[in-house]
Amino acid sequence: MKLLFLSAFNLTTNPRLTKELQLATELGYTVDFVGIDLGGWSAHIDRQLIPQLQAHKMTFLPVTRSHPIRWFMWTAAEKGARQLWKFAKDSIFLSSLAHSRRSIMLWNHVRKQQLDYDLIIAHTLPALYPAWRVSLLTGIPFIFDVEDYHPGEKCNDEERRRRQLIMTRLLPNAAFLTCASPMICEYTHKLIADYPEDKMQVINNSFPEQEFIYQPANQGKIQFVWFSQNIAAGRGLELVIPQLFKHRNKVHLTLIGNLYADFYKEFLRQFKDVLTIKSPMPQQELNNELCKYDVGLAIELNSSDMNRQICLTNKIFAYAQAGLYILATDTPAQKRFISENQALGTVTAQTPEMINQKILEIIEQTDQIREQKKQRFNYARHLSWDREKKKIKQIWQSFA
Repeated sequence: MKLLFLSAFNLTTNPRLTKELQLATELGYTVDFVGIDLGGWSAHIDRQLIPQLQAHKMTFLPVTRSHPIRWFMWTAAEKGARQLWKFAKDSIFLSSLAHSRRSIMLWNHVRKQQLDYDLIIAHTLPALYPAWRVSLLTGIPFIFDVEDYHPGEKCNDEERRRRQLIMTRLLPNAAFLTCASPMICEYTHKLIADYPEDKMQVINNSFPEQEFIYQPANQGKIQFVWFSQNIAAGRGLELVIPQLFKHRNKVHLTLIGNLYADFYKEFLRQFKDVLTIKSPMPQQELNNELCKYDVGLAIELNSSDMNRQICLTNKIFAYAQAGLYILATDTPAQKRFISENQALGTVTAQTPEMINQKILEIIEQTDQIREQKKQRFNYARHLSWDREKKKIKQIWQSFA
């Protein structure tokens, strides 16, 4: 098979996509990829990933100010589309451009290529329009990965209407839909109620088993860990870190990601006695690093937006596969996940008092949590990408 992957991000910032690219090349498929060159810290990690993927052709479209003329033209186009959209709210083209200039950048590039693919696989909402247009033009079927419930993300009313229009008009044309959590699948199906349920499949945000090497439990302070692409405000750290700081003689927290300097100066610095901060790591290195800790923090906030309430991030799966005990906030999706996998951890209400109480319980149960690490590590094998990729393989082969 010959596959075309589309994304409005790069490899490092879209691990679901990267895992699918790896799977496609492992299966011997010819793989082309068109994504975005984001520059910055992620571009450095991307350069390490690209040779490993062994794709036929990889293209990264520049969007940063390092290409000033291109940047100005596309920025002006996006802003202009947002003004014109007010007078043509049913226009898919204007809605897509107003949503993200990357959508039309991808279409503008792909339409000029030789389109002789068996299947198109689109990740991220801006990639939906170009996937649909290529499919309409050529008859090539496309799959769309609903990693997030985009109308439920934080945005203004106009943007929410654009996202709903894009999804309700274009998703029914997809040959198959994959979703990053059961609840994202459920909410997406509400938008397109007539879409066949047997053409939708949950694909968990988990990782290959071999990226996790079991490490025996720690001694001394109980070691908490949290990671993200960016260490910044509004991610729930403001809620948890002050509670951990109260118990700094018994706990320690490691943060892994791209640190925002302002966030450190304005918030983190005062809690530095309980913190270690590490730079972003390539996926395999990060997953290996996670195995060193005791407790993983899965902090999603209901107050952030509706999408955060129903998503299951790669964090919660990485912690589970590393054998960590998970302290998860009680979003609907995380509550469901922990209730279905009770051996993996516990949930907490999103208040300082309840988080402090859970931290105290963890401190009291330190020995038990550490003793059960190997048990959790083995249990989580059934969640791994090694299982999930079989679903992906079966979906792709149905188009062969």
